[in-house]
Amino acid sequence: MEEGESYRILDVGSSSGEALDTLVDRLEVEKECSFEALALDVDDEMVGKCYEANSENVVRAAGQNIPLKSGSVDIVISSQLHLNSEDIEEVVEEVNRVLDSEGYAVLSSGYGGNPDYRGMHQGGFDVG
Repeated sequence: MEEGESYRILDVGSSSGEALDTLVDRLEVEKECSFEALALDVDDEMVGKCYEANSENVVRAAGQNIPLKSGSVDIVISSQLHLNSEDIEEVVEEVNRVLDSEGYAVLSSGYGGNPDYRGMHQGGFDVG
């Protein structure tokens, strides 16, 4: 990350948005960059708790159908990937699609304890 640059962060399954807000606040201080935080969740009530005043940063959709342009996000995070779809592979494919080729994804899931869905990845990554 370059000082003074602006980056987009997408939290898939953001829920209340607390984790996303904490990450953005910390990164802005540590990296001296600015970040546009995008909270993706299908639950209007849950997302609305933190983002009513800033609804342009809320993406109301399921993780397997992210309504953003390909390559338009610099960082994707998800701490509960398995809660966003019964088909994690579809969600991971969508994350790959919206993630910039130089971007990062940090995903974790309790789905069957499968270690393939834990860790940090740069650029695209395999789903199988």
